[in-house]
Parts: sequence; structure tokens; C-alpha cells
Amino acid sequence: EGIEVRATQGSLQDTEIFQLEAVDRTDMSGNVKWAIKTIKGKYWGVSGNTIKADKPDSCNPASHFEIEWEHHPLVAIKAHNGKYISVKPQSSGQMTVNAAEACESTKFYFELTNRPYLVLRGEHGFVGIKGKTGLLQCNRSEYDVAKVTPSDKGAVFQGSNGKFWK
Repeated sequence: EGIEVRATQGSLQDTEIFQLEAVDRTDMSGNVKWAIKTIKGKYWGVSGNTIKADKPDSCNPASHFEIEWEHHPLVAIKAHNGKYISVKPQSSGQMTVNAAEACESTKFYFELTNRPYLVLRGEHGFVGIKGKTGLLQCNRSEYDVAKVTPSDKGAVFQGSNGKFWK
């Protein structure tokens, strides 16, 4: 059951736009697990060795993925089983979950659309820029909005003061 996800489109339509949701940060190494949500509210999930958009929520481990930033705008997506998602050759875009390592067939284009802004909130409050010093504080009662811009290493953040975060 469910809709099989394929990589066949040359142009960007609503069905090719996905929302990324951070779902697991428990290892604290920076390797965040992500859920990938469709415009219809379903989550990607691994079913056998294919990707289907049929999961009703992001709690299922089969719908958790790691995103590895390659050279911008390319990313590789690793499933919960440690295998990379790749496009099956000569298959009209069928995606499989069987590549042991990142290679040319596991790279996908990543583009920020709609709202490329970031607001961070931690355990002690919002993250924001402290006055003229430009230092980031993580205990603020009000948030600062950072603009997210793609870069070769993933993304860079530009603060409300116009300066880029280091």
C-alpha cells in the first residue's frame, strides 16, 4: 500500500516539494534524523527496498533519514537501515534503498523554497544576537530570525543584523 516515491520530474511541482522535520537528535553528534513529509501530509518510509509515502506520522523509525550534505546543491539520503537511497538505473525514476555508500546515483538536488528562515529555540530560550557584540545568546525571551542560504557545506545563516553566523 502507499504511494511509491520516484525521482522522475524535471520541473518543480507541489508533489516534488517536501518538508523536513528534525525527529531525533539523541546522539548529540550532529547527525540529526529527519522525517520527510509530502504535501499530502504523509511521510516517506522504507518498505522493503523502496521508498513509499504512506506513513501517517514521523514516529516510525522506518521514516527516519539522515541527510548528508555533498557539494551544494546535492545531498545524499541515508535510511534507518544504513543504506542510501538511490535511483535505480533505467527504471523511470524508481528509488531503491540498497546503496552501501554515497555515489553518483545517491545524490539529489536540494533547494530551499517558500520560507528560507530559521528561528531557534533551546532549553533555556530563543537564540538571538546580543547587541553590537554579534555573539549568539541562547537564553533570550524573544527570537531573532535568521535567513538560511545554501552553501557548499549545506547552509549558512544570516542574522537580523545582516552578518553571517560563524
